[in-house]
Amino acid sequence: MSKFYGILRNGQNQDKTLRGHATTGLETTVAGYEGGISVRIYTDMDGVNRYIVKQVPHWQTSEGIDKVIGGGILGK
Repeated sequence: MSKFYGILRNGQNQDKTLRGHATTGLETTVAGYEGGISVRIYTDMDGVNRYIVKQVPHWQTSEGIDKVIGGGILGK
């Protein structure tokens, strides 16, 4: 059974559901040519569900920066 769920929406009634487990977490990246935003949720070694949000370079153009902009415990 999945622990984490995600939905990607493109505004054209083409929602995609993603699933992640406690051992793998779930990560998604959305980007424009200037760079992207990555969100990762996961369970740490103490069993706490956490998240990290960061700016990332675009995977094709390499434009953008690699910088953590937030993180914490899910639900707090």
